[in-house]
Amino acid sequence: MLSAPSNQKDTFSRAVRQAQAKFTLGYSKTILFANVIAATTACVIMLPIHGNSSRLQLWLLTLGIVTLLRFGLAYILEKKQRATDDPGKVLGNMSAVAFLQGLVWGLLPILFGMNLLGQDAPVMLILLGLTATSLLRQPFTSQIAFSFSIPILIACVCNFVQQGGVLAIALTFDLIILALFLLYLMIKAEQKFVEGEIAKLTSEFATRKLITANEDIRQTNLRLEAIANCDPITGLFNRTYFNGNIAGALAAAAVSNRKVALVLLDVDRFKRINDAFGHRGGDEFLSTLGQYLKTIVGPNAILARISGDEFAVLLTNGDVREQTKALAQTLVEGDIAPIMIHGKVIVPTLSAGIAFYPEDAQNADDLFTSASVALAEAKQAGRKQWLEFD
Repeated sequence: MLSAPSNQKDTFSRAVRQAQAKFTLGYSKTILFANVIAATTACVIMLPIHGNSSRLQLWLLTLGIVTLLRFGLAYILEKKQRATDDPGKVLGNMSAVAFLQGLVWGLLPILFGMNLLGQDAPVMLILLGLTATSLLRQPFTSQIAFSFSIPILIACVCNFVQQGGVLAIALTFDLIILALFLLYLMIKAEQKFVEGEIAKLTSEFATRKLITANEDIRQTNLRLEAIANCDPITGLFNRTYFNGNIAGALAAAAVSNRKVALVLLDVDRFKRINDAFGHRGGDEFLSTLGQYLKTIVGPNAILARISGDEFAVLLTNGDVREQTKALAQTLVEGDIAPIMIHGKVIVPTLSAGIAFYPEDAQNADDLFTSASVALAEAKQAGRKQWLEFD
C-alpha cells in the first residue's frame, strides 16, 4: 500500500474522523429503535414484579427524553453537516449523550432495588444485551460505545457485589472478562475500520496524483508539440508543420477530387530592413508582419513562415482559385499596414507565387517547386507582383 507523505497525514486523520462521525449520525435511528424495544421489554418484565409505580414512569420518561435527545442531536448535526465541518465535536457531543443514556439504564436496578441474580435476571440480560450490542455494532467509534456501556456495566457489577455470595463473585468476574473481550473486539473492529478508510483515502490520493501527473504529461506534450510546430519569431506554424499538412491535404484532395492552392509570399527588399535595423529589428518586423498576415488569411487556411522572409499559405476548402485571387489582391496589390521599427515607419510590400494541385503538380515537392518558380518570376517582373505558375 502506498504511504501518504507527511503533509497528508493530518488530512487523512481528519477524513477518518469525518467518516466515523457520519457513521455515528447515520446509526442514530437504529439506536432509537433498540432502546424503544429494550425499554418496552423491561417494562413488561418489571410490571408483574414491581408494579406500575411513579418511579417506573419517571424512569421511562427520563429514558425517553435522553433517547430523543440523542436522536434529535444526531438529526440536527447531520442536517447541518457538522460531521464534515467539525467531526471531533460531533463525536464528543454524541459520546456525552450516549453516556447520559447509559447512565439512565444503569440507574434502573438501583432505583428498584433489583436482584439481578434472582427474580430480575431477565432485566440483567436486557442490560448486558444493550451493552454487547453497543460494543459490537459500533466498530467505527469506540469512544461512543464505551461511553454508553460503562455506566451499565458498573451498575451490574455493583448489584452483583451487593447480592454477595460465590455466584455473585463468579458472575462479576465473568462479566468483567466478557466486557474486556467485547472491548477488545470493538477496538480491533475500529482499527480495521480506520485502516479501511486510510486505504481508501490513500487510493484516492494516489489516483488524484496519477491523474495530475497524466495531465501534466499531456500539457507538456502539447507544449512540446507547439514548440515543434511553431516558428519562434512570428508565432506562426513552421515549415515542418506546413509540410506535414500539405502532404495530407494533397492526399485528401486526390480522394475527393478537389483542388489545393499553395501561395508563397516573399517580403520585397527584406535585406535592406535587416541591414538597417539589424537582426533584432528584422525579427521584430517579421513578427509584426506575421500577425498581420494571420488576420488577413483567417482561420480557414494554413499560414506558416517557411524560411527567413518567406511565408506560405495553403488553401484547401471551397473555390480555392477565387480565394487565392482575393488573397493575392489584398496582400500584394493592396497596401499593407505600416510597421514601426525603432521609431521608423516601414511600409512593406510582398510578392507572391501561386501553384495549384492537380494542374501544376502531382505531389507536395513539385507543388512547392511550381509556386517557387512563379514567385521568382513575380519578383523579376518588378516586385509587388503575384503570378500563377504557367
